[in-house]
Amino acid sequence: MTNQFNNKFFDDDQGFLIPPDVKKVIIQFTHKILSEFPEKIVKIILYGSYARGDFHQGSDVDILIFTTDDSWNIKKTIMAMGYDIYPEFGIMISAKVMTEEQFRMMKKFLFIQQVSQDGIAVV
Repeated sequence: MTNQFNNKFFDDDQGFLIPPDVKKVIIQFTHKILSEFPEKIVKIILYGSYARGDFHQGSDVDILIFTTDDSWNIKKTIMAMGYDIYPEFGIMISAKVMTEEQFRMMKKFLFIQQVSQDGIAVV
């Protein structure tokens, strides 16, 4: 998969700033995923309102995780990690998990087109 996502997550020149508390949650979530599945994670993409810069208080954080393994166990565990963040930080992470092949096969879907257009590579 070519790198079609911009890599400005750690830059401050996105044209807007991701709030520091949200950025901290994204980084913590990313570290948890990479620690749990070090050999299975291919890429982690921020998409949705925080990637576009049109977020508001109460917006959830949309994260797409590309894995090498399409097992339900990995999907379930990653989604649960996203839910586990909320009680501590009050920020909801909405995680979607798929393989790069699934992403390519769904390229005509509006969701995939929006992620491709707005997505910011975190890892």
